[in-house]
Amino acid sequence: MKRINLLVVCILFMQAAFAQWQGNFQMSVINSSRPEPVVIDFTIKDTISLMVIKNERMAPFKTITDRGNNTSTMLIEQGGTNMAIRRKINNHPASAAQNESNVKVIATEEVKEISGYKCKKYLASDENKNMEYWMTEEDILPWLEVLEITKTPGRGMARMQRPIGYQDMKGVPVQYIITDRKTNEITTVTFSNIKKQPVPNSVFDMSGYQMQEMPDLPPGMEMPMPPGATPHSDHK
Repeated sequence: MKRINLLVVCILFMQAAFAQWQGNFQMSVINSSRPEPVVIDFTIKDTISLMVIKNERMAPFKTITDRGNNTSTMLIEQGGTNMAIRRKINNHPASAAQNESNVKVIATEEVKEISGYKCKKYLASDENKNMEYWMTEEDILPWLEVLEITKTPGRGMARMQRPIGYQDMKGVPVQYIITDRKTNEITTVTFSNIKKQPVPNSVFDMSGYQMQEMPDLPPGMEMPMPPGATPHSDHK
């Protein structure tokens, strides 16, 4: 209980700190079972973010998440018609700490440069997966905001590829590698092209889209895809 309460306090503090974060960065996801890399472009301004998932097999998948009014809007551009599907979302900041009582974290002395940042290696593991983190102590991006934007609790892939143990590490991950202990499937997530800079409001403009309101998402479910999930994984 103390661990969960501490995490809630940390997340609330970090959300307040990152409320003023503006800029762009890229997250690349490589999975050992699929040859095509997935590239996710993030643009964040305060509590609003645009996430664009790009993959060779499909058109860009765009989602605008507004933490200020708790909405997530999926943008669909097809056949000359632009549609926006908006839902209310539910914030559960303590969810990341659930079922982590058995996570083991080891800080190593190994250091290397990734995406231009000096990183220190950490290891984390539980009964389902092993993780290798490369953390930088530089304040380069809103890591907890990224977790909130990309989480999809309740789906098997989301649970398996959800980062663990980061609460006990110092810094922000520039790269992390997840290995499924049952299947040996490996997912590598790397952050790059990180730029803190002003973002115009026009980036999040949806005036050219036909808005459709959808029922509220149930607790613990969100529209955006999880880190490591490929856009075509649900459309075989």
